[in-house]
Amino acid sequence: MEELVGMAVNPIWWVSVVLVGVLISIFAAYMKTWIDRFLGFFSNAWKQRSARKNKEFFKELERLQADPHQQLITMSRANYYNSRGQWSGLVAAMVMIMLTSLPVGTIGLGLFVTGMAAVFLLIVMAGSDILQGLKYKNYVDNLDD
Repeated sequence: MEELVGMAVNPIWWVSVVLVGVLISIFAAYMKTWIDRFLGFFSNAWKQRSARKNKEFFKELERLQADPHQQLITMSRANYYNSRGQWSGLVAAMVMIMLTSLPVGTIGLGLFVTGMAAVFLLIVMAGSDILQGLKYKNYVDNLDD
């Protein structure tokens, strides 16, 4: 503790702190333009991606409004993906419950690790299917009757 107090009282320590602060400030001033340009690239790419997705969405809506048969297919796809996602989540929960009753030992550990990998895949599949179903449901919800 006395060493820390001795360092804090030492003028060389204070000069070095001020010098490092000044160097960081100068470095930040030079890096600001590069950082702004770098982050501006990502912002511009995000805007272009959003505009492209909006354009694709409205193009798909126009296609669906022109064909009632495609509307029914889109509704059934939304139901299919939502149902499959819910069932995958239910199976993942059931497998997790069953994994709690495994025997202790090397075989039980192997089954547990394999079962957890299956649960992980089922959860990823459930999330993906539900998002896909929501995409189709969004098309159906935005159709003009």
